[in-house]
Amino acid sequence: MKPIIGLVPSSRYTGNRDQDPCMDQYYFIDNYIEMINKAGGIPMGVLLDKEKVSEEVLSHFDAFIIPGGHEVNRYIYEIIDYAIKHNKPLLGICRGMHAISIYSDVIESDNVDKVDDNFFVEYKRLKELNEGSLLKRLPDLSHNHVVTYDTMDIARHDVNITDKDSLLYSIYKQDRINIISMHNYGVRWIGKDFKVTALADDGVIEGVEYNKEGYFIVGTQWHPEHEDGAIFRRLVEEAIKRK
Repeated sequence: MKPIIGLVPSSRYTGNRDQDPCMDQYYFIDNYIEMINKAGGIPMGVLLDKEKVSEEVLSHFDAFIIPGGHEVNRYIYEIIDYAIKHNKPLLGICRGMHAISIYSDVIESDNVDKVDDNFFVEYKRLKELNEGSLLKRLPDLSHNHVVTYDTMDIARHDVNITDKDSLLYSIYKQDRINIISMHNYGVRWIGKDFKVTALADDGVIEGVEYNKEGYFIVGTQWHPEHEDGAIFRRLVEEAIKRK
């Protein structure tokens, strides 16, 4: 049976929640669905209840994709936590990589052992210690582009895969790749138990991985949904191994 790949939604709110609750919405991006299908998985949306998701819901999935978006919501960390504790393959893209990069620094705090209210108290404290943001705004437009399908190539630049023992190197089989970059924020640091596996020429962190053998927890700052699908095929393969 094909593995079920949980596609995590992004949130979009365009109205006044008190006046128009129907405008409080989640959405899924078609490119990810297409890539999962081509890779041999079954794409299914991870449905949420007031920005929370239960372990009962997550137990139905064999792997997860956290796509790009504008906010790192509570459910993002619940899914990262579940994937690590149950050894489920996880691919975080753009926003997903941002969340992965600091997960362990929050969860390893003295008063935090799971993603609950204490987690978000510590998350808020870390933000306050870092001038209100756990990300850094990139100084120029080298990584941030507004594109159409016809102008996609203007968003390309090279990325160096810095670790030949990494999952990224095993997927791309080369130490320099050309990628599509659409982001204007980067991560400040990488938390405990994770490692940097890819860098742009200007030093921006582009790839991170969980630094424990036997797991597939990978984050990319770039957007592989606009590539040939190699990383999605590997995600599906890893999910099949664990079924």
